[in-house]
Amino acid sequence: FDMITQGFFLAAVVIASYFIGVNMATGGASWDLALIRSDANVALEATTMAFLTMNFMEIFKAICMRSQHGSIFTMKTQNWWLIGAFVLTAILTLIVVCVEPLARLFSLAPLALTFEHVKGCLSLTDLLIAFGLGFSVVPGLEIIKIFLRMNDKKKGRVL
Repeated sequence: FDMITQGFFLAAVVIASYFIGVNMATGGASWDLALIRSDANVALEATTMAFLTMNFMEIFKAICMRSQHGSIFTMKTQNWWLIGAFVLTAILTLIVVCVEPLARLFSLAPLALTFEHVKGCLSLTDLLIAFGLGFSVVPGLEIIKIFLRMNDKKKGRVL
């Protein structure tokens, strides 16, 4: 049950990220799906937003899932290998988006190092939104784990 709940949560955030990418690419002018089919830049930027969000979510999810039911905020030990993997994965993800030939190879919009929107590119604002949406997995999974612990306690299971 918890995998299904987590899966729905992750999918909802990634889909929301895609549509936020559409909205950002059109300057807030449209949520129209027909526009995605007619403007390749809009689809490219939206897909890149979803890609970044999914990557950041999986990185944060790995940290959250050190314990399937226990809170990460009450754990007494640190997993430095996991933290190193977090940093390395974040760096590699950013390299793919920041280096334009790599971005094009992966069919992603490159990152423009500005907070202003540049057609066909993601802005730093887009990157921060994707990071924030990716981070949303932390409180989301922690809330799910609270309900799982309550259910376990109700059924008399000890973890």
